[in-house]
Amino acid sequence: MSDKNESLILYPTDTSQWYALVNEAQAQQFCYLDESLESYLVFLLMRYTNQPQLLSSVLALDFLNSETMLGKQRFVKLRDLGDKSLLFAGLFPGIAQKKQVNINYFIDIGQSAYAMISIEDDSVADLYAGLCHEFKLLQNLLAAMRHLSNFPYQLEQEQIAALKAKTQFICKRYKH
Repeated sequence: MSDKNESLILYPTDTSQWYALVNEAQAQQFCYLDESLESYLVFLLMRYTNQPQLLSSVLALDFLNSETMLGKQRFVKLRDLGDKSLLFAGLFPGIAQKKQVNINYFIDIGQSAYAMISIEDDSVADLYAGLCHEFKLLQNLLAAMRHLSNFPYQLEQEQIAALKAKTQFICKRYKH
């Protein structure tokens, strides 16, 4: 039996599986999130599991579009921007190269989106301020998770190719 198979541990729920992976990454990185950030990260991972539309986002355009939105619609758009940026920066940094942008593109958009929520919505200000300030720590934890032997989510080559084609099409369209 290989070492990889021996380290595979199955948990009864998706939530417990994600918590275990986040905790393993925290232990590996010798850094520990407070309960609210840890829970947010777990539920973010659960929300985006098996969602190929994650890759079809053009974050800068979504960010600009959020400026015209109000209330709940704006909150959801900004939250999704922050979340997607965090996932791209931490789990899928190769997407930056595929989109021909620097990794800081994702970091800047993500931190800005979370910061805007923290300023605009007092009921979640502390949580989103924490996400903004700890963005790079969260990014590093996600990067550590990517290298764990039991990480369940790998980006398929077809998804990368589709993302690249869509990005090139949109870039050409907005250059004119």
